[in-house]
Amino acid sequence: MVVRDAVVFKGGKAGSYIRIFERPALTGQTGVVILPVRDDLVYFNRIFRHTTRQWEIELPRGYREDNSSLEEAVEIELLQEVGLQIESIHNLGEIQPSTGLLASSVQAYLVTLLPGEAQPDPEDGESISETLALTLNEVDQKIINGEIRDGFTLSALCLAQVRNLIGNH
Repeated sequence: MVVRDAVVFKGGKAGSYIRIFERPALTGQTGVVILPVRDDLVYFNRIFRHTTRQWEIELPRGYREDNSSLEEAVEIELLQEVGLQIESIHNLGEIQPSTGLLASSVQAYLVTLLPGEAQPDPEDGESISETLALTLNEVDQKIINGEIRDGFTLSALCLAQVRNLIGNH
């Protein structure tokens, strides 16, 4: 839903702001972004995004289903998009993706994975071509090179790093 709000600016001039409410923001079904790690590797998806018209390297993410908890959403998304089980889960905090436009937020989680081979089973509407397991040095290089540029992904990595949960490489 798009809302145009009438406002009066500091100098008295009238104007308007646009806000976009995605469906989950209207229903209270907050989304999740997941930072999956195991054995000094971080797991990403290579996914085609229609909006950018490009293949992007992103952390798994999604919205929770009706009546499910955020932790259940993490487990479901991780199984679908990476195909691995959770050993432990840590809430990293809230991400507001675009405070000047979107009225939505997601919760970021750091997840330690159990051993196993990644076997994703994405939903029909998701164009995930592969799961990537990258070292933190490889992640840094892909960020520097502009290969990892998704705001949710960069924010979750930053939240984990400032909490000293990843890094020190």
